[in-house]
Amino acid sequence: MKALEDIRQNRALDEGLLKALNQYPLIDKLQEFVEESDIPRLMKMAADTGVDFVLAVSLLRKFDTRADVKSFFLEQWNQLNDLDHKLELMWRILDDEALDLSVHEDVYTFVRSNMERFVKESVDWYGGVDRVLDVVRSRLSDPSFPRTKDWAYLCTATGSSDRSAATELVRSYAASKNSFLRKVVKEILHYLDEKYL
Repeated sequence: MKALEDIRQNRALDEGLLKALNQYPLIDKLQEFVEESDIPRLMKMAADTGVDFVLAVSLLRKFDTRADVKSFFLEQWNQLNDLDHKLELMWRILDDEALDLSVHEDVYTFVRSNMERFVKESVDWYGGVDRVLDVVRSRLSDPSFPRTKDWAYLCTATGSSDRSAATELVRSYAASKNSFLRKVVKEILHYLDEKYL
């Protein structure tokens, strides 16, 4: 793809193109073309936190099981205070199935503190309020997405235009064996009740 070739050649990408490339489902397709040799360049782009930060972090998802990439994401999370950057980083951090519970709690505290913005950004990324539940259900049932992200997908479901379907989906996780997920589900259900009072 030309965009990847531009990245490899250190050519700047148009800001509109950067945003367009980082949309579902195009970003998933673009990730297929990323190579290990791209990792240093993508890390540099993400560390610079410029306009191409979001795309670089998304493209690094392909390598999120590598220790150096996982470590990089956590370092960035701890160093950055910018809401936009953290909203992107959190998804990559949650890809780590061995992530310590304390990090989950930290990320969830961030989400809860910025719930409206988190939901809006996530819903927009998934294609709008009428599509979000379909995408969330797809991710929750797809074994290629780690179960460590289930709680974040359920938070995203609250942005659906179908309140009763969103509530039903969230409630279906209320008896999870994972105590952290049960706690989040309880709080999401409370959030939904408050949102629609």
